[in-house]
Amino acid sequence: MPALTKNSKSELQTVLKDRYKINKNISEELTADECRQLLSMLSQGNVSLEKILAAYADKNSALGKNNALYGRQRSNAEKKAIQLQQEYEELQKKNSQPSNLKAAVSSEHQRVVEQVGTLEEQKLQLSSKVKQLDASNNELVKVNNELRQDNRRLKDLEKEREELQKKNSQLSKLKTTVPSERQQLVKQVKTLEEQKLQLSSKVKQLDASNNELVKVNHELKKDNKRLTDLVDAIRLNLSKNVKDILRSEESEIKKVLAKIYQSLLG
Repeated sequence: MPALTKNSKSELQTVLKDRYKINKNISEELTADECRQLLSMLSQGNVSLEKILAAYADKNSALGKNNALYGRQRSNAEKKAIQLQQEYEELQKKNSQPSNLKAAVSSEHQRVVEQVGTLEEQKLQLSSKVKQLDASNNELVKVNNELRQDNRRLKDLEKEREELQKKNSQLSKLKTTVPSERQQLVKQVKTLEEQKLQLSSKVKQLDASNNELVKVNHELKKDNKRLTDLVDAIRLNLSKNVKDILRSEESEIKKVLAKIYQSLLG
């Protein structure tokens, strides 16, 4: 790999993205030196590290797309709820005009039933998406646990490094005739230290991402509860208004509204 000592942080992030699919929003927390060190480690053929980072990058991209999709669906559901409320208010206004009551109630009832059905479908879809988000979150937790296991293995490697340092000290005292081997051991020690620092940083980033996903999941569940309460309130108000109209003296209107009311009750 060509030397990257003079490249800026942005250029290093671009190299990470092009070669290893590590998006800039992931590498943004790293300094230029840390980006350079990570590139150096990956260029040395560390397969485990490459797999871990690739899995995290893929999962981060998928979660980002899911969050955007959930946001759009929630916005559409809220717009539908507002539209349904407006149509309900229009229905209340039309209820005050007895001459057009029969046709208006029948038409508006049909529209309200259709809107409620649509809103129920969106509610089910949103619940399904929340389950998918939970599953994705569980996968991310699994990846996080694997990283922690790797961190424990790095601690074992740290012990091995200390042992290597002791052996290196003994070799220096004995003035061995293999200085090249000593230099190689020193390089391995430095590489292990860099890997430990990089993986510790990634574990912290994964913990932060996990907390953010839990928070988003909680907000989606709260929004789902509010939409359910709104639909129930609209149904309750419509039932009350129909009951009030049934108390009127116009028998023909009462028959029509009685059928509508029975259909609402299911």
